[in-house]
Amino acid sequence: MRKHALAGAGVGLLSALAMVMGPATASGAEGGKLDSVRDRSAATAPDCGSTAGDKDHSTYPKPFDGTTNIRSGPSTGCGVVTQVGSTNKADYHCFDVGSDGKTWTFMRVKHTAYGWVRDDVLRDGGSNKVC
Repeated sequence: MRKHALAGAGVGLLSALAMVMGPATASGAEGGKLDSVRDRSAATAPDCGSTAGDKDHSTYPKPFDGTTNIRSGPSTGCGVVTQVGSTNKADYHCFDVGSDGKTWTFMRVKHTAYGWVRDDVLRDGGSNKVC
């Protein structure tokens, strides 16, 4: 009886998560984020040195798996502002499409700096708020 109750609770939890998160896309989180900025392109990506307001209002998660470059803009061609490790925390502000066609999150790294990180290197995929 106990196994059936736990299985039922698991199904209920999955249903609740599906309602909150919405349907999954075939291309994953990156595809869904790109859909939300369909009118933008890599050609209109923010320049190196660009900043963005705090639209996300997230708390300070620890999104870094290892040493990660925080850049001055949403491109690997932009300079590295600082490097952070897995113990650093970040306050996401928003995301935009970089010159590489990928999504990048602008953030404040607690007690360190402001800058951009490509979303596919962040544990949780970065901000969900468009800049």
